[in-house]
Amino acid sequence: MSRLLPTPDGVHPINVGPPASLKARVTVVEHVYHQLPDEQPLEIEARFSRYLDSDEQLYTRRLKLSTEWELLDTGWVHKPSTIVLRNEEGKFTQVKPTDEERAEATKHVVEVRVGDEGEAQWYVPCGESFRGSPSRPVYVRSRVPHTRATIWAIP
Repeated sequence: MSRLLPTPDGVHPINVGPPASLKARVTVVEHVYHQLPDEQPLEIEARFSRYLDSDEQLYTRRLKLSTEWELLDTGWVHKPSTIVLRNEEGKFTQVKPTDEERAEATKHVVEVRVGDEGEAQWYVPCGESFRGSPSRPVYVRSRVPHTRATIWAIP
């Protein structure tokens, strides 16, 4: 993108925005803490960044999962480099949910499998997320009907 810049000898175009040499990238910063009773937490940190093969826009979609396996819809991103799946259950509208609401939310576990057949290889409990770089098609389902989730497919 160019913009016109006035100078003493006239008006000249200048380039604004990122240099052409920059590429799209994905960056991940994770902090996981494990704490035993009466001990300080242990932090597990993972950080990385990698360039993407495409400048294509990521795909995002809200899902309502059933108990049947279904191919995870990645929209226009046919071969995603990274998929992020978040289980949206367990977000309560009340400040203090009842014990029954909490118990019901824990039943909403998203199951993830890679490939056309077999059982779940990953579980995503309510309120948690999953990130991975799939080598084959990804299938999802829920242990109970009507589990809300969100997917982001990064080119």
